[in-house]
Amino acid sequence: MSEWPQLSEGGELEPVARALVEWFDRARIDVFWGVLAAGPDQFRATWDAEIEPDLTRFAKLAARHHVEMVFVDGRRCRLEALRAAPSTPERARAVALLVPHEGELAQVEFAWVHAQTVHRLVLRADWAALWAQALGEAPAG
Repeated sequence: MSEWPQLSEGGELEPVARALVEWFDRARIDVFWGVLAAGPDQFRATWDAEIEPDLTRFAKLAARHHVEMVFVDGRRCRLEALRAAPSTPERARAVALLVPHEGELAQVEFAWVHAQTVHRLVLRADWAALWAQALGEAPAG
């Protein structure tokens, strides 16, 4: 079984991430905890979880293509980054709303490569846009 990084016990995305990693483990697909950066000669394909919400189909596609490793990258809600930034009324409101989500995954991405294409599944917590906005980032697309 893959070694889990320290993740929140609660959270919206943690159960989904754990279920997918466990699926990959059962399929004997290794999990690398980190970012997969696509090269200039690679296509990028992103799974649309609204069109196909059964995320095990994304995992089964990896297995069908004999993928040996899946990359998992998570971004956690860390309020110290927000508290360290210059305070604004908007940021103060965001911090107050995000307190219950401290340490939870705001976003998790699963990625694997097949036939010069990076296949991605990106999941965001319902509150992730508020978190990104408070950090001064544009919401990821």
